[in-house]
Amino acid sequence: MPYATTDDMIARYGEQLLIELTDRADEPLGVIDSVVINAAKDEASALIDSYVGRRYKLPVLPVPMVLRNICCTIAFYELHRGRYSDETRTAYDDALRSLSNISSGAMVLDVAGKESISAGAQVAYSQSNRQFSRQKGEW
Repeated sequence: MPYATTDDMIARYGEQLLIELTDRADEPLGVIDSVVINAAKDEASALIDSYVGRRYKLPVLPVPMVLRNICCTIAFYELHRGRYSDETRTAYDDALRSLSNISSGAMVLDVAGKESISAGAQVAYSQSNRQFSRQKGEW
């Protein structure tokens, strides 16, 4: 399930730019290719899940605005296919840093009805009988 819609992408980057990035037909059709943009959103969402799933139950619903923005940023980066501007690369790096912060607990998602998975673990230990002691006369 993608964390962003095509409309989210259009609102953020504009329809014309998305047409240029997705319309890869030999004879351009002049429309956003839904297969291409959906693949980019799916890849971005899978990456988000790999970070967020360490701390939150998946899927994260309702989708917080921060995840929607991160999904758009990563999908936009994916659409560039290696031809990144400095601005696009910086935004992508910032998105990954945000995901890392969410994963570590430095950033918390405001998700109603979903509790974050505890990062701490309980430690259990047991003590066995001593092998050697003064009482047993074994030194």
